[in-house]
Amino acid sequence: LLRGGAAGGYAEDGVLLEHITHYVEHPVPVDPPAEPPPPPPMPLPLTKKERKKLRTQRRLAAEKEKQDQIRCGLMAPPPPKIKISNLMQAMKNEAVADPSALEAKVRAEMAQRVKNHEERNLARKLTPAQRREKKRRKMLNDPSGGGTPVTLYRIHTVPNKQKLYKIDINAQQNHLTGLMLLADECNLVVVEGGPKAQRRYRKLLLHRIDWTDFGAADDDDDEDETEELMRELERIKKERAAEAAKREKDNAETEERERDSSILQGNPLLDPTRLGAAQGSSSSFSVKRRWDDDVVFKNQAREPKKEARRFINDTVRNDFHRKFLYRYIK
Repeated sequence: LLRGGAAGGYAEDGVLLEHITHYVEHPVPVDPPAEPPPPPPMPLPLTKKERKKLRTQRRLAAEKEKQDQIRCGLMAPPPPKIKISNLMQAMKNEAVADPSALEAKVRAEMAQRVKNHEERNLARKLTPAQRREKKRRKMLNDPSGGGTPVTLYRIHTVPNKQKLYKIDINAQQNHLTGLMLLADECNLVVVEGGPKAQRRYRKLLLHRIDWTDFGAADDDDDEDETEELMRELERIKKERAAEAAKREKDNAETEERERDSSILQGNPLLDPTRLGAAQGSSSSFSVKRRWDDDVVFKNQAREPKKEARRFINDTVRNDFHRKFLYRYIK
């Protein structure tokens, strides 16, 4: 800005006025060579009740602001929510003028509100993959912000295979990690994971598993018991098969006897009972028949049963009045 540099002095004729403008030059801020400032303190985590209270307060404030804007004319008021129950109170003049058209309009609005509600629910619905991810995130997430909780369990007796399987598979299903130390004197189980998974696993170890049930002592006893059960199962299968074969044989014999009996009854020449009787009398082979088997018209002489006439001295309870009611009034 000076002619001839700083040696020329700071006189007015030595200043280059063409380099001076109305713009202000701000130097680039440079951080001092020091340690960075400490991070700001983390906000205190709120409980579920406090979060619900804050949400209610925010909604009330937003609704109050909306009402103030409507009252000042900055926002159009929403249309009235008309239903069949408040139809006459909300639309008095129109309801009296054309009630049918107004009812159809109200029903259409109600159907549209239901449709919009279902569409909002459908748009907010999670896919199966998102639902599984949400469930896994709830298992792994710690809303308190205090890190991953770790729990240590001590078991006095060595668990059998069934209890070991429950301990292992429940830890996998709840997305828990850790280890288990088995010894003769005591056993330790260390698991780490989210608080919800820890609660479920704690219920398993403290309540659901019966530690007083020791079960089999060793694997040999289990194998012997399994073999005994298999032998018992084979014996039961053989007995049931023998019973089924005997039942089928008895049914076949019964059917054979019934078939032979029907054949013998149909042909008197093959019936041994009639054959033995025929040796004593010659009329045993004759088939008994009714006297009217060959008559073309049967029961022609029979007349329908006539009811006995009776006299009732009552115009309401007599037979003529009852027949008249049964025929024309029924």
